[in-house]
Order: sequence, then structure tokens, then C-alpha cells
Amino acid sequence: MVKMFFKGWRMPVKAGPVLMQTGWYGGQWVRFVGDLTVEKATPSSVAGLLLNGYKLEDYDGKPYHYIDLDGQKTFVPYQYENKSVMALSKVTMATDDGLYDFNRNVYDTSLIYAYNEFLYLNADGILTNVDSGSSYVAVVAGIPDDNNGWLRVLVRM
Repeated sequence: MVKMFFKGWRMPVKAGPVLMQTGWYGGQWVRFVGDLTVEKATPSSVAGLLLNGYKLEDYDGKPYHYIDLDGQKTFVPYQYENKSVMALSKVTMATDDGLYDFNRNVYDTSLIYAYNEFLYLNADGILTNVDSGSSYVAVVAGIPDDNNGWLRVLVRM
């Protein structure tokens, strides 16, 4: 899950077949693989991050619910915390710099984070402080211990 602190640039996108099969959490980093179609990002290929989740159960135990609207696998997420980003009827990707909070689903929880530390993406499109050899995508603004498990980052896109 992700919390966004201001309404930056967002755009509707289509989840690719791999994402539709595996599901994703809000805060999943993605890349383009077709006409507005996205899949998980790689350390060297990043387009933005998804603001809403699909098919997975979050740490707070609340599942994401989808319904099939037209028989064409067009899904509408039921959101309970991301309503402020106006993403109720589409898969929405943030494409702008900004201040975000990420819960434990979308960053590497086995690592210790420090203020002003650069964050990179691992092979699954998850935030980590392990340098992947590519450009950093965010900077740590608040460590999980201070924010009840949430990692606050300043995203740089």
C-alpha cells in the first residue's frame, strides 16, 4: 500500500498478463511493455509506481477486491485507503516526483534504512537500499521505526 501526500501526475494504465496473474500491492514499481500496458519494473527500466493494489491481502488483513465489469478482464479496485488519489475505476500509475509512504509490502524489510539514503529497485520492482548499479529512484525521508513500519521516501522520477 502507498500513501501519497499531494496529487501529482497520475495516469491510467493497463496491467500486463503477468501482473494480472500474480497480483500486486499499491506501491509496486512498473515499466511499460506495450501501449499503456505495464509489468513489474527492473532496476534499469522504470516508468512509475502503481497506487492501487490487486488480488493480494495487505498487512492490515484487508484484501483488495475486484469485479469483472465487461467480461474483458477490466477490473475496478475497491480501495480503502487510497481514495484520495482518485483511482477507484482504473489501475493508476504515479509518474511524478513526490513524498510517499510505503508499507512493508513494497520495500525490502530485511534491511536497515537511514535518513537521506538512496533507494534502488530490485529485480521484482521493490524498493531496496542495495545499489543495483542503476540510477536511484528515491531517497529515505522517514525510517520505518519512526513511522510505525511505513518507509517514507522522496521519489525522484
